[in-house]
Amino acid sequence: MRPEVTRLESDEVRWELQPGFAPLLPGVLASVARVIKESPQKLVTVHEHDGRRWFIKRYRHSAVPLRPLKFLIKPSQARQEWQLATELEALRIPIVRHVALGERWGFGLQESILITEGFDGVTLEESPGADLRAVLAFVERLHEHGILQEDLHSGNILLSAAGEMRLVDLHGTKVLTALTPGQRDRNLARLRLSLPLPVAPEVVQLSEVMRRDFLNERSRRCLRHNRDFAPRHAGGLPWHVRTALLTPAAEAVVNDPDVWLARLPKLIKDGRTSTVGLADGLVLKRFNFRKLINLGKDLLRPSRAR
Repeated sequence: MRPEVTRLESDEVRWELQPGFAPLLPGVLASVARVIKESPQKLVTVHEHDGRRWFIKRYRHSAVPLRPLKFLIKPSQARQEWQLATELEALRIPIVRHVALGERWGFGLQESILITEGFDGVTLEESPGADLRAVLAFVERLHEHGILQEDLHSGNILLSAAGEMRLVDLHGTKVLTALTPGQRDRNLARLRLSLPLPVAPEVVQLSEVMRRDFLNERSRRCLRHNRDFAPRHAGGLPWHVRTALLTPAAEAVVNDPDVWLARLPKLIKDGRTSTVGLADGLVLKRFNFRKLINLGKDLLRPSRAR
C-alpha cells in the first residue's frame, strides 16, 4: 500500500490519492476532456488543470456482462497498475507519476479509474530521431532490476526534449527476481517490432518470427470495437467499419449498397459470383448468392467478405 495515501469517497467513487492531490481532484475531473482512446470497455482522456496535464484512464467493467463480479476475487487492471507503480518507484525506475485510483462499486466493480500526471515528452513512435542506443540502455536498466514489460513497444516509452525517458502504461509489467537470457531476448525482440533497435542477429531473427504472429493476431482488431474499428448497423446490414475513413461518400455506400451500385454508369464486374463498382474513390464488392446449398454452409463458415 502507498504510504500516507489519502482515502475519500465522492460521487459513489472510492478514491486513493497521492499526498497533496486531494485538493486538485475535483478540478481535474471537471476540466474539459480530450479523448485519446475509446472503446466500449476503456476510455482514456487528457485534461489541463492547475497549469499541468493529467491523463485519466477509465476501465468500464460494466460494459461486459458479469465482468464486474470477477473483481470480487482479483484486483482490477487499474489497481494492479497502481500497486505496481509503487514497486517501480521504490526501485527508482522512471515512470509517469500515478496520483489517484478510483473504484465505483455496485453489483461488483462497475468502473475503475487511474489518474496520472503528464510528462513533458512524446512516445518513441513520435520521435523518429530518438537515440536507439539510449533506448536500448533504458530497457537494459529495466532488465537489470528484474522488470519485464510484456507488451513493450514504442508507444510505452516517453522521451523528453532533454533525452529523459519514462515508462508509461504499466499494465502487463512484472517485477521478477531476475530475468533469464531468453526473457531479455524476447522482450527486446518485442520492442523491435516497432523500433529498429541495434540488437544481436539472433534477436533480429526472433523478432521477425514474432512479427508474423503479432500481425496475424492484430489483424483481428478489424472485427472488434476499438480505437480504429467499430461495428455499425446501416442499410439493414451489420457492418464493420474503419471509423477514420467513414467519409460521407462511404456513408452513402454503407447506408444502401444496392442503390449505390445501381446508380453507377458502369460496373467493373457484373458476374454471377460478385458485383464490383467504383466511384468517389471507393470500391464496393458485393458477393452474390449462388447456390441454395450455400444457405446451410454459410451457417457454419465465415462469409467471403469477412
